[in-house]
Amino acid sequence: MKRSVIVMVLIVGVMASMAAFERDCDGTERGRMQHDKQVKFYEKGMMKRDSDHFGMMLKELDLTDAQQDRISGLMSAHKKEMIQLKADIDTKLVDKRDAMKDHDFNKIKKITSQIFDLKESMELNKIENHEKIWNILTPQQQEKADEMHKEHPQMMQHKKMMEHNK
Repeated sequence: MKRSVIVMVLIVGVMASMAAFERDCDGTERGRMQHDKQVKFYEKGMMKRDSDHFGMMLKELDLTDAQQDRISGLMSAHKKEMIQLKADIDTKLVDKRDAMKDHDFNKIKKITSQIFDLKESMELNKIENHEKIWNILTPQQQEKADEMHKEHPQMMQHKKMMEHNK
């Protein structure tokens, strides 16, 4: 009796870990596709919320027309760069899956490194864009933006959650 219970527990454990592996493993097409869908769904919602919060913040800062034009141009250029970087990452992920099928481990390592370089570029791009926008603001607007961040910590929490899941 004890032996059969132990065997059943082991079987259930192995099956559960196999299911988790299939769902999370980058090497399986089904698992990867599901993961990609979840990330894209999450990112769309978070980006929309972030841009809504950012837009509300900019409205409250009483920007001049010139500031609005400069920030709008920066945000548009930034969005295009991010779209291109994300497309480059997606292309590299396809290359990585192909290399995994061929068991070309040197190529997998090289592509993985390239993917992380692209992700680093994305993060640095975000910081640089934020810095450029910050520098367009007057000292009074910067102070008001800081106060708004303190008053609405949930806005910062949304950003942290989004950055953590990338």
